[in-house]
Amino acid sequence: MLTLVITAGLVHEIPDGDGQMRLYPAYRLPDPQEVFPLDDAESAAQRSLRRHLAYGGDSARIIAMFDRQACDTRRSLQVSTVWRG
Repeated sequence: MLTLVITAGLVHEIPDGDGQMRLYPAYRLPDPQEVFPLDDAESAAQRSLRRHLAYGGDSARIIAMFDRQACDTRRSLQVSTVWRG
């Protein structure tokens, strides 16, 4: 399992000051299609999942700020108060 994790680029084996090999997490995790042979459909599904996990919550909060049906009165008052200044 450790060999798979190192080969996939999730961690790096780097010698420390004493020459002991240590495991360090990768700073930027590789995309699955960079490591594994995925077909086009699976690559698209992985990209969509990553995009949703990265931006889904933020975009939903932004949309809710402008969607009057989704906002309660208190939220609308706070937004309009901020814009008045």
